Amino acid sequence: MQSDHEGFTLIELMVTLAVAAILLTVGMPSMREFIERNRVSAYTNLLVGALQLAKSEAIKRGNLVILCKSNAAGNGCNPSGAWKDGWLLYADMNADKAYTPGTDTLIRRHEATSQLSITTGSKLACWIGFSPNGIPEGGGTGCAGRLVGNDTFSICASNPSATRHGRRVIINSTGRIRTEDATC
Repeated sequence: MQSDHEGFTLIELMVTLAVAAILLTVGMPSMREFIERNRVSAYTNLLVGALQLAKSEAIKRGNLVILCKSNAAGNGCNPSGAWKDGWLLYADMNADKAYTPGTDTLIRRHEATSQLSITTGSKLACWIGFSPNGIPEGGGTGCAGRLVGNDTFSICASNPSATRHGRRVIINSTGRIRTEDATC
């Protein structure tokens, strides 16, 4: 005798759910890694864009243009802060290598990120600037200005469970900016 009922049996549904669970278990870690890699790459591109803008603005304005670590309010530099707290890009009109609202020209501000770790070499501990001829100058330990030579920004995901993929932004003594993969 044949039944007029059509549909799936309980066993067929359970097998389908088991296969779907296995596929999700395998796929989720790679999706998480994909998101982390994209977050690192996007932030790296923002930083490179800010550095290139600083260099071109310095040449265009004929003035030192500085990228510094932002304070919590986003209205000044914080030499003891962290690069992940955000940054300010400004034309240093009074040449004191410190952001002075009303005197210096704010070009761009970038907000903080808690999802990434950003470290630098000792020559870029406080700030990086570009002179009117495009040569980089950095505020290293003690925040005194000096020529950069070669130094780096390293950008990594903050999440310790994520794969430790990162990017490095390298600035050489002539002001050339390039990126490369890094292991964090």
